[in-house]
Amino acid sequence: MANTIHQTIRLCIPKKYQKEPIISKLISEYHLNVNICAALLGADSYSSGWFDLDLDGEENSIQAAIAYLTDLDVLVKTSEEQY
Repeated sequence: MANTIHQTIRLCIPKKYQKEPIISKLISEYHLNVNICAALLGADSYSSGWFDLDLDGEENSIQAAIAYLTDLDVLVKTSEEQY
């Protein structure tokens, strides 16, 4: 991959998306390598869950993936921001 970068993000997944393949889409549609570093999500949770992800891929793919998540109203914080 040209211009491969590493980005660490935290996602806060709203309850309405907990059964959707949001993270899988980052891999299949944006061609990113995704490592789940930490997560908190209950199967019968009534609230949001969160994931800490390490992303590796082309810079424009990571930016497009973050835009996709933001369009879904998924809260995304980057490693530069305080979690």
